[in-house]
Amino acid sequence: MHWEVAPKLRFDLVAFAGLNLSGERRVVEFHTMGGRQGELHTEDLKSLAIVGPLGLRVVLKTSEDPENWMNHSWRCIRLLAGHTFDTKEGRPCVRVPDLDLLNRFDARRTDPEFEETFEEATSLDAPGWTFGHMGKSPLKQKIKSIQVDLL
Repeated sequence: MHWEVAPKLRFDLVAFAGLNLSGERRVVEFHTMGGRQGELHTEDLKSLAIVGPLGLRVVLKTSEDPENWMNHSWRCIRLLAGHTFDTKEGRPCVRVPDLDLLNRFDARRTDPEFEETFEEATSLDAPGWTFGHMGKSPLKQKIKSIQVDLL
C-alpha cells in the first residue's frame, strides 16, 4: 500500500476484510510526529472506519499513477461537521460499510433494499462528505494508494 500523508496529522484508519465492518480488522494509526503504527494490505480493505479531526480528507485510489489516477476508480471521504459521529473517546468518525456503495456516515451495515453508489465526481472539490469515480473495477480489495490531508 502506498501512502501519501500530509505532515502533523493524527488519525486512525480501521480497515475490515469483510463487508459491514466485519472480518479481519486492521488498525493503522498515524501520529502528529510522523509515526505510523500498523499495516494495511489491499486484500484487507472492503469496509472501513476513519477517526480523525474535522476537515480530514482520505482519498482511496486504485492506481498509483500520479498523473492518471482519477481515470481509475477512486473515492474521497471527508470528515465534515454534521457528517460525523463521535467515538467513545469523543473523536469524530465516519463509517464506510462497503467501499463501492453509499451509506450514511454512521451506518454499520449496508441496506440491500436501498443500494446505490456514491456521487460521481471529476475533482476533489466536489460537495458532500463522500464522492468519487467508479471506473471499470470496484474499489473493494483494489486500493493501491491512500492520500490523506486536511482541508
